[in-house]
Amino acid sequence: MKWQKKGMRRDLLFLLLVTTQSGVFLRIVRSHRGFAQFEIFSRAYCHIIGTSSPRTRLIPIIEMLEQQEGEFWMLETARHTHKTIEAELVNIVKEMFDLIDNDILPFQYTSDLQVRFLKLKGDVSCYLAETSEQSISSQYLHQTLLAYTAGSQIAHANLPPYDPCCLRLALSFSTFYHKNLDKEKGFKIAKEAFDCGICEVEDLQLETITEINTLMQHLKDNLTLWSSDENDKD
Repeated sequence: MKWQKKGMRRDLLFLLLVTTQSGVFLRIVRSHRGFAQFEIFSRAYCHIIGTSSPRTRLIPIIEMLEQQEGEFWMLETARHTHKTIEAELVNIVKEMFDLIDNDILPFQYTSDLQVRFLKLKGDVSCYLAETSEQSISSQYLHQTLLAYTAGSQIAHANLPPYDPCCLRLALSFSTFYHKNLDKEKGFKIAKEAFDCGICEVEDLQLETITEINTLMQHLKDNLTLWSSDENDKD
């Protein structure tokens, strides 16, 4: 039985190593340098992160199993694979940020797309902050804060508070703040977005009204949850 488990883990490690070299969706990102097709850009990002996330979560489990069974040569292979995947992901994300900062945002004249790309940058940074080693996690937290703050400034100045771009950003920004920096300020960001949005959304007749209502409900749910947590502490 033990040799079967070894064989399965070896096959799994081999597949993980092979899949780190996949660059199909990365080529899609690179091919859109100079003009912003948000849907394609964001789907490429989702694929890259989506394929990396299960691997980064799975390898520590493999490392633990190998250490328990004393298979130290396999343990080193697993650790090397882990570092390879993390390095690949960081390089891809760095290239994405360069594209957003230098080839997209300077040429985007619509506020909603500027907000969407800044939110995307913040989302990616937030993911890396949660999954990276502690030594570089603070760097990604700072990048997340900068991206969400820049997006919020554009949204507040140019978009109505019920705009889905504003609400999606407020939802992410408030959750990020509440979880990582300052619970009180995270609550304040969510409440301001909800209060400003609810004042204007009731009389709207828009195609996006269903999405708006859904986002407003998510904000309300978070506010209820966070208030409940604070009351439990008291």
